[in-house]
Formats: sequence, structure tokens, C-alpha cells
Amino acid sequence: MDIVTDEHLRRFGYIIHTYACAESGIRIILARYLEMEIESFLVLSEPYSTSNLINVAKSVNKAKPLPDGANDRFAELVGRLKSFGKLRNFIAHSRWTSGSALGSIKPLRVDIRSGRAKFEGTSPGEKEWTLNDLGHIANNLGTLNNDIVQFIKDLGPDPHMDE
Repeated sequence: MDIVTDEHLRRFGYIIHTYACAESGIRIILARYLEMEIESFLVLSEPYSTSNLINVAKSVNKAKPLPDGANDRFAELVGRLKSFGKLRNFIAHSRWTSGSALGSIKPLRVDIRSGRAKFEGTSPGEKEWTLNDLGHIANNLGTLNNDIVQFIKDLGPDPHMDE
């Protein structure tokens, strides 16, 4: 039996795709804040990792006051996107192994960012996900995307963007 089932893969795919949609929404909002054409901002921000995008979003949001609590709403959206980043990276860059709980899986990887190899996925007590957990996360990402789209709509028409 495969550790990662077709249903895991479907949920992984939804999470990766929806995360990318949320990143795009954040870029669209930033283009709006900076009064740039979306195409120009997308080209300019293409090299940004998610971490860089989030830092730019936070900085722009603090530097440019907007009416009606828009800054607080945007900060909340950016924070929610950030909360999914670790799992998104695990899905995109890790193999997976069985977890200790029935039906759970966890990423199996090596992290060398600290200058020494740290093996993950081999010890008890590490974060694990069930199909239900992944489904819940996928639903939360879907809600985040809907909230980002609503935020863009609430900003009203923008002369630099097509509807």
C-alpha cells in the first residue's frame, strides 16, 4: 500500500494550487497599493519567494495608509497566507512517510539551513497530518482566496487593472 494515496495527492494539489492563487491575490493588492499596472508588478515581483512577498506586503501596508480599516484587513490576509507556508513547502519539497497516528503522514526531509543537517520525519512527536487535516487546511485556503477576492472588490475599480 502506498503511504501517500490518490486522495492525499488530490488534497496536496488543491493546497498548492490554492496557495498560488492566494499569492497572486496578494500581488494584485500590492499592485493596487503601489498604483502600478498589474503586468508590471507581476514582472517586478516574480523573483520574490513567498517570504519576500510577505515582507514586502507588510512593509508596503505599514507605509501606505488606506481608508476604512483596509490596512488591518490586508495585514490579516497576509498573516493567514503566511500560516500555510510551511505545509505548502513540505508538500512541494518533501517525500512523505507514515505518521504515528492511524492514517497520518508526515514529511521526510533534510533541512540544512542552520549549517548542519537536521533530519525530519524520523522522530516521534513531529507534526503529522490526516486526510481530514489536509481537507480542513484546503478549505481554509479556499476561504482565504474568497476573502482576498472580496478585498480586491471592496477596493473598488482601479484604472490600472482590467476587471
